[in-house]
Amino acid sequence: MGNGEHDKDFGKEMAMQWGPDEVKDLIGAVSDKIPALLGSLTDVLYSKENAEKYGAAVAHFYKSMIEAGMAPEQAFELTQRYMSSLSPLASLAKVIGNHKPGEHIHVHENE
Repeated sequence: MGNGEHDKDFGKEMAMQWGPDEVKDLIGAVSDKIPALLGSLTDVLYSKENAEKYGAAVAHFYKSMIEAGMAPEQAFELTQRYMSSLSPLASLAKVIGNHKPGEHIHVHENE
């Protein structure tokens, strides 16, 4: 059975178990919790202290590329890639953006 078939079966099963009131309660709970969770996550990821650490790490990376004899243009390009790899939200957006709606996203710890 492909993922699409499994998703349809799962959806039918959930529809039989959950009534409109349960769905309404779930959506209400999620809509209350998700904005606060995202706000807290943003505060943690983009605090002043983390921004300073991020800036120092990026500057050190660029400086080490230049000291190793790399051309400034190449060092700048690699530093841009390095900066992207340090951003958890950018990484998450990239993972999500590479998938079709409804497709399962598998995350492996070593990726």
